[in-house]
Amino acid sequence: MRPIEFQKPDHAPSGRSRTHSTIQMFFLRRLERLVRVGRDLGSSLPAEDWRVKLLRRSIYATYYECLELGTSEEARQILAQSSSN
Repeated sequence: MRPIEFQKPDHAPSGRSRTHSTIQMFFLRRLERLVRVGRDLGSSLPAEDWRVKLLRRSIYATYYECLELGTSEEARQILAQSSSN
């Protein structure tokens, strides 16, 4: 398998991009999608709704998968961007 290039939004001072494996990209993209869905649902469903709770648990689990795969910086960026929006 060929690694996929992931260009971080705020480029490193050296201007280099980090190369991620396919599985790392899978979980980073999954985290982005779950955060996006959470942002969309957050305005339409109450916090105690089972779907919101399930989504939060999914985000938590996916975040920890990203940590295990060595993409903690990128995962934190995704979560930070979602909280700033």
